[in-house]
Amino acid sequence: PCWSTVRIAAVGSIEKEEKLEELKTAGIARMTSDFSDLRKLAYQVKDLAVAGDALAAAAIVNEQPAEVRAALRRYLSFFSGPSYPRVGIGSAVARLIVDIS
Repeated sequence: PCWSTVRIAAVGSIEKEEKLEELKTAGIARMTSDFSDLRKLAYQVKDLAVAGDALAAAAIVNEQPAEVRAALRRYLSFFSGPSYPRVGIGSAVARLIVDIS
């Protein structure tokens, strides 16, 4: 997920809020400060999506760490058009809920 936008519901406990903050800190720490590799991946994903190979582009995106996936999915969604199958979003949300709980 994009850690800067993740919030917990008001009914959550202090422990869950602390766990979410730990996950945010760990996620932000994993994000690279050298964006040249990320830029190369973005161009590769864009080129595959424009060529009509959204599934190959999605495979590249899904192999990346969560923070990189969040950045690259925008390229995939934008360049592959409205028919792009949103692969794995539900399972990612479920995993996040399990991690917080």
